[in-house]
Amino acid sequence: MNKYLEKEKRFISIIIHIDESHKEYIKEFFTRIDDFFHRKIETYEYIIVNNECSSIMINNLGKISEELRGNITVVNLAWKHNIEDAMRAGLDLSLGDFVFEFDQPVIDFEISFIWEIYKKCIEGYDIVAAVPKQNIKFLSR
Repeated sequence: MNKYLEKEKRFISIIIHIDESHKEYIKEFFTRIDDFFHRKIETYEYIIVNNECSSIMINNLGKISEELRGNITVVNLAWKHNIEDAMRAGLDLSLGDFVFEFDQPVIDFEISFIWEIYKKCIEGYDIVAAVPKQNIKFLSR
């Protein structure tokens, strides 16, 4: 097999926080993310943290998940949590050698940027963080 077509052998966990405000983004997000990881990584899992979504959104997510190629775990939180606590619930279940966290299912960056972050990780960094260029609160970074 061509070395440029080989997939990475490491196991990746992808944690995604969703709530009701994300309903218009989830289909595009999962389609693009799944396509990207399917091309690059041999084995990966999705941990979807449901932070108080309606049953309609959960049904839509179920339909979307049938098309995904990675393993899927859904964490249904009993009540609305802040993002940090919700993401920690997903992190507790992650098994990956590397963990990618998305605090919302929105891709407002070039998808290839995920690969750049991954390459930094395999250089030996324990934590690699990406933050938007626009002004955000210091504590949010």
